[in-house]
Amino acid sequence: ASPDSGLSSICPEALPTIKRVVEDALAQERRMGASLLRLHFHDCFVNGCDASILLDQTETIDSEKNAGPNANSARGFEVIDKIKDEVDKVCGRHVVSCADILAVASRDSVVGLGGPSWKVKLGRRDSTTASRAAANTNIPAPSMDLPALIKNFKDQGLDEEDLVVLSGAHTLGFAQCRTFRTRIYSDTNIDPAFASHLRTICPQVGGDSTLAPLNPTPSSFDVKYFTNVVSKKGLLNSDQALFSGGETAELVSKYSGNHEEFWEDFAESMIKMGDIKPLTGNRDSGLSPSYYDRVCPEALPTIKRVVEDALAQERRMGASLLRLHFHDCFVNLGGPSWKVKLGRRDSTTASRAAANANIPAPSMDLPALIKNFENQGLDEEDLVVLSGAHTLGFAQCRTFRPRIYSDTNIDPAFASHLQTICPQVGGDSTLAPLDPTPNSFDVKYFTNLVNSDLSSSYYDRVCPEALPTIKRVVEDALAQERRMGASLLRLHFHDCFVNLGGPSWKVKLGRRDSTTASRAAANANIPAPSMDLPALIKNFKDQGLDEEDLVVLSGAHTLGFAQCRTFRTRIYSDTNIDPAFASHLRTICPQVGGDSTLAPLDPTPSSFDVKYFTNLVSKKGLLHSDQALFNGGETDELVSKYNGNHEEFWEDFAESMIKMGDIKPLTGNRVKLGRRDSTTASRIAANANIPSPLMDLPALIKNFEDQGLNEEDLVVLSGAHTIGFAECRAFRDRIYNDTNIDPVFASHLRTICPQVGGDSKLEPLDPTPSSFDVKYFSNLLGKKGLLSSDQALFNGGETDELVSKYSRNHEEFWEDFAKSMIKMGDIKPLTGK
Repeated sequence: ASPDSGLSSICPEALPTIKRVVEDALAQERRMGASLLRLHFHDCFVNGCDASILLDQTETIDSEKNAGPNANSARGFEVIDKIKDEVDKVCGRHVVSCADILAVASRDSVVGLGGPSWKVKLGRRDSTTASRAAANTNIPAPSMDLPALIKNFKDQGLDEEDLVVLSGAHTLGFAQCRTFRTRIYSDTNIDPAFASHLRTICPQVGGDSTLAPLNPTPSSFDVKYFTNVVSKKGLLNSDQALFSGGETAELVSKYSGNHEEFWEDFAESMIKMGDIKPLTGNRDSGLSPSYYDRVCPEALPTIKRVVEDALAQERRMGASLLRLHFHDCFVNLGGPSWKVKLGRRDSTTASRAAANANIPAPSMDLPALIKNFENQGLDEEDLVVLSGAHTLGFAQCRTFRPRIYSDTNIDPAFASHLQTICPQVGGDSTLAPLDPTPNSFDVKYFTNLVNSDLSSSYYDRVCPEALPTIKRVVEDALAQERRMGASLLRLHFHDCFVNLGGPSWKVKLGRRDSTTASRAAANANIPAPSMDLPALIKNFKDQGLDEEDLVVLSGAHTLGFAQCRTFRTRIYSDTNIDPAFASHLRTICPQVGGDSTLAPLDPTPSSFDVKYFTNLVSKKGLLHSDQALFNGGETDELVSKYNGNHEEFWEDFAESMIKMGDIKPLTGNRVKLGRRDSTTASRIAANANIPSPLMDLPALIKNFEDQGLNEEDLVVLSGAHTIGFAECRAFRDRIYNDTNIDPVFASHLRTICPQVGGDSKLEPLDPTPSSFDVKYFSNLLGKKGLLSSDQALFNGGETDELVSKYSRNHEEFWEDFAKSMIKMGDIKPLTGK
């Protein structure tokens, strides 16, 4: 299985289409969410999640639609049909199975009703055979020593350097206790404190699946794996074997001190490893956008991956790769994508003379440029638009020296600036960016040429579809994953800091947007500008941040402005303030009025520098909470340090931003895709396997156990009854015969569900049948479960505690619901061809 991005590359409109149709259905009838979710449940409980519930009655099919739990009850088939029609239409063919549509539609229903989201996966099939014996023999074991590892890699055509560098992939991820237990209890080449810590989470007996990170930063691709190994803190025996007095120790040492070399060698070894016995086909001639679709379907994704690796090491590489004709650079740097015609044959000759004659020179005037492009079959529009590739990259001083010293059609200030880095003699290889944003594919190259200003209507003429397109792509991304909103917003924050001259850092992504907000929590938790140092320290400590984080993150006040109302008390009452500074501020911030008048937080409010700290040392902190950091307390030393060292400030700021980004993030879970539709159905199996509303707790537990689900799954999946309705015939016995029911609740239900007739009359399964909340569980505590099978979960049995837990904690319910939905989706799926 692979993430739903695999499906996106095959049919990018598939998941957005499913979500749109589901949302349309919910807009017409909120109850439809429960119906679609129920279809998925009933499908999975009959021979697995194979869409057999959708098959109609025929001479050879005994339809599940006619089964007792489904007949005149299961609904939403028309929505699934509509999704199927629209997905096939946007994909141009049958790509997404009905089983996957059911899984995604149920997920989107929950999200549409205010519930959690999880990432969908899709499975594909490459090889037509498999071998457990070969896997056991060929995949390196975590217990291997160095000679065994070297032989194992050698058998695959890989050498010792490949062994070490590819083992470096353990800079990411975790390992289970069972894989490192022997090492932490038996090995001697292990740091004692490291082993002792691991023993607290991995006992000698039990806890086999407990996880430990393979290195201290399991979500960052760095060299700390090698640093760990040098310190005898390799998690697996096979890790530490690389640095245990053998021939690979020197390589480990090299990579521990040089991440650039590690990245470079890692890419090379990955490519080399990808060449191990590949399955290949025959070639067809001729150029075509789909040339490799059959002979090498992984060609374009592989190109894209290597480009992303190169950009991760050096953003400037984008311009260089563009000149070599890799179209994926444009995508990674924010530019357009297009269908690349493939199938070119490599030349066996080259000509320096032709290159000198045909490649446009930086000194060419317009007639020469037009003629140069015409000689290649390109017109004036091609000339201008392809020159726009100079929105990326840098040029050497030798290529623009005549322009900045001789040309008259140049902005004087621009020329003057360039003359400071490109003298008339020397410095030939000094670089200058071709436009103000040399790592972004935008139109600032053209803006530079015409010297235009920023405007909200900038694209109205040159590309009227630009903003609608951005909006549509963002909406599509949110349709696939709601938490992407928070991630994109955070990316924008990070990008702004970089463009203002500050540091860059790897932003951890994958946050889920909150569906609630709290003004009270905001007032209580966001640091106030009037706070003193002890209050600030406590405030940050409450968020898991220390004094260094407090100082360095306060350094964000190197950017921006504050309103008069936030610093009025300081400039009129505080004594630890420079008198001239206070006097100046009083001229713009009177004691009464002018609350929203702005003052800069430091002298250069649009530059990410250390002048904020310089201000504090000079008693010119704008806010009381700023100056509190340098006022004879324990943070004075940190302020002084950053005041004199912008590099250290940048480094620590990036680390603290990452740390702050880890404060209680909301994250989602994942759904798996790639199911194949069933071609048969069984009414008998449906009647036997779908839980009946009359079942008691032992029957329910057995029913779920038969599907590989436990008691927690039973309770949490029953919580799906927080949305939707049930027919009178499903709860009649309960309201007339059961004793574990609230009398008033039963009396009310009898008014709408008589003992005879009215079988199809509906009643909500909980008080808020269109909201994904925990009121279903609250109902059970009050003996107001609508179905006997609902109330059975809270009736003095072993599931009572779970019901109570979920009734109090919607976050835990949401998290466990997502996990159980994924688990249920794995019930006997049909996969492959």
